[in-house]
Amino acid sequence: MGSFRKKAFYWPVWSFAVVFALLSQRCHGSCSEKDLEKREEEANIVLTGTVEEILNMDPVHNTYSCK
Repeated sequence: MGSFRKKAFYWPVWSFAVVFALLSQRCHGSCSEKDLEKREEEANIVLTGTVEEILNMDPVHNTYSCK
């Protein structure tokens, strides 16, 4: 009778583990990600000197005008 209780306890645990594994694999491929070249282009930022004030930010070109 003790082994029946153990099996009854583990059944929901294993069911949850299987469902979680299947759903996590399905969601992994549906995440949108930019192309590597686009991410590299956005990450190439070089600043020299000291920025006292940001005057303007152009959201179209992703550029800043600084003082």
